[in-house]
Amino acid sequence: QPGTYTAQVNIPAIAGASATNTITFQSSTGIPADVTVTYTSTSAADNWVIRLDGADYITLKNMTIKSAATGSFGRVIELINGANYNTIEGNVIESVPGTTSSTTVGIYSGNTTDQYNVITGNTIRYGYYSIYIIATAGSPENGNIIEDNTLEAWYYGAIYQQYQYDHIISGNTMSNASNSGTVYPLRIYYCYDGTIVTKNRINLTATGTHYIMYTYYTVGSATDKALIANNVVNQMGASGTIYGIYLYYSQYVRFYHNTIKTQSSGTSYGLYAGTSNSNIEFINNNVANMGGGYAIYGTVANLAGLTTSNFNNLYSTG
Repeated sequence: QPGTYTAQVNIPAIAGASATNTITFQSSTGIPADVTVTYTSTSAADNWVIRLDGADYITLKNMTIKSAATGSFGRVIELINGANYNTIEGNVIESVPGTTSSTTVGIYSGNTTDQYNVITGNTIRYGYYSIYIIATAGSPENGNIIEDNTLEAWYYGAIYQQYQYDHIISGNTMSNASNSGTVYPLRIYYCYDGTIVTKNRINLTATGTHYIMYTYYTVGSATDKALIANNVVNQMGASGTIYGIYLYYSQYVRFYHNTIKTQSSGTSYGLYAGTSNSNIEFINNNVANMGGGYAIYGTVANLAGLTTSNFNNLYSTG
C-alpha cells in the first residue's frame, strides 16, 4: 500500500519458492513514488536497506528504496549467501548523495555466489557504485543480467562485475556525479565465456583519470567469444588521462560497432591496448579523440593482439 516504511528488511530463503512460485514485493499502484522503503545504516553490520539473504525467486518491483544515511554506510539492496533467480525491476534506488565512501552502493553482491539474477528498468542514483557484483575465483557466477537501467550521479563507477560467466550488460545509461574525479564507469574484470556488453550509453564529465570501458582479463573462447558492441561513449571536459577502452590480458573479444568520443586537456586514448591480449577483433567502430591524443594506442607487440582491425573510422585532432 502507498506510504513510507522506515525499516530494515531481511528476506531469507522461503520454503516453496520456485520458478513457478515466485514471490513479489511491489507498489500496489505500480508507481515507485507511492511506496518508499528507507533505513539509516550506521555501521558495516547493518549496511543495507533490503537484504536478500539466500533468498531465491524474489521480485522487488516498482518501489522507491533508499538509504537515509548521510555518512559512510549506504548500501541499499544487498544479495548474499546464494541469492539466486531474483528480479529487481522498475525501482528507484537511492544511495547517499555526494558520497566518496566505497561502502555506499545501490545494488551490492560481494564474495558470495549470487547468480541468475536480473536487474532491469531501475533508476539508481548516488553512491560510490551503482551496481557492484563480485564473486570469487573459486566460485564464479553465471547468468546475471543488468539491462535497461538508468545509473546516475555515481561517484566512482556505474557497473563493476568480476568473476562472471554468461552475463549480460545491455541498454544501460550511465552518468557520473558532479564531484567525480577518477572513474571506472563500466568495469568487467575476470569475466569469461558468454560475456555480452551491448547498447550501453556512457556520458561523462568527471575531472580525473577515466577508465571508461575497462576490459581486464575478459577471456572468451574460440567457440564462445565475448561481445562488446553498439555502445556509445561521450566523454568531455576532463584534464586527467582518458582511456576510452582500456584493454589488458583479454582474449577472444569482439568489439563491433562501438562509438567512442574522448576529450581531455591531458593525455587521452580512444583504445589503449595493453599487454597480453590475443584474438581481439576490432571492427566497424567509430573512435574520435578530440583532445589531440591517439585514436588507438599500443606498442607494436601489444597491438599484435588485435588479430583483426578493419572498417573502423578513426579520428584525432592531434
